[in-house]
Amino acid sequence: GQEVEVTSIVPEPVAILEDKVTGNKVIEWVYHPADGDLPMNRFFHYDFKWTETDVFFDVDPAKVGAYHKNSAEYIQYTQAETWIQTDGKIRDFARNLIGSEKNPWLQSQIFFVWCMENLTAVPGGFGDRDAASTLLSLKGDCGQFGRLMVAFCRSVGIPARTTTTAWITGGTHVFVEVLMPGYGWVPSDSFLAQMLVPESSDLNTDEIKKFMSDRDVPLGDPNWFMGNLFSNRVITAVGNNISVDSPTLGEQITFQSMRPGG
Repeated sequence: GQEVEVTSIVPEPVAILEDKVTGNKVIEWVYHPADGDLPMNRFFHYDFKWTETDVFFDVDPAKVGAYHKNSAEYIQYTQAETWIQTDGKIRDFARNLIGSEKNPWLQSQIFFVWCMENLTAVPGGFGDRDAASTLLSLKGDCGQFGRLMVAFCRSVGIPARTTTTAWITGGTHVFVEVLMPGYGWVPSDSFLAQMLVPESSDLNTDEIKKFMSDRDVPLGDPNWFMGNLFSNRVITAVGNNISVDSPTLGEQITFQSMRPGG
């Protein structure tokens, strides 16, 4: 839902590294402080041109095709990763939630609704960051909501990933994308949806109205967030556990999550 063109990077980077799996690119800078020079802040930035388009899906469960289970994309986004478990309690819980339902779109809707109705939003997060810990505590920030949803989906064979965004009005956020054959990567956001559930948020009605208005989200139906993506966002990272080879360190670095600013 966007096109981005980086126009300048200051200071000049040592390298621009790419994760071949997720397609994310990471700027690498090296700073050598003078003897005794340990400033509290150093500033690095890049300028870019950005164009946003709407992302709205109307998924018909009957038109969802079959997955190509041998494809690299399917294998990548259904496997376990750091912070995203797909076995044990996660798998058992997910299977119990979906029961006899076989359609992947309806399965993902079940997971979305459960996360929206049963998790408690905690700004800044709660406890350990992995999906299994979030299932145990039933608390977390948007990233923890997202990783649990991703873990549920992957454990039953639905490709899913978290996606990180910066709002142009300020702040960062994590939501989920699920892969639906015939449609592509469909957004899902149980964390923001919960704000539209009556008496589920600490924000007052006026604060919620302004928040949603700034992002072109219609008030009323929290299920809007299953298939539609808010506006005024800049997607900054796709997927989890982003791995790049650093020429400076001579080894691979893996970022379990990548927020704007590193």
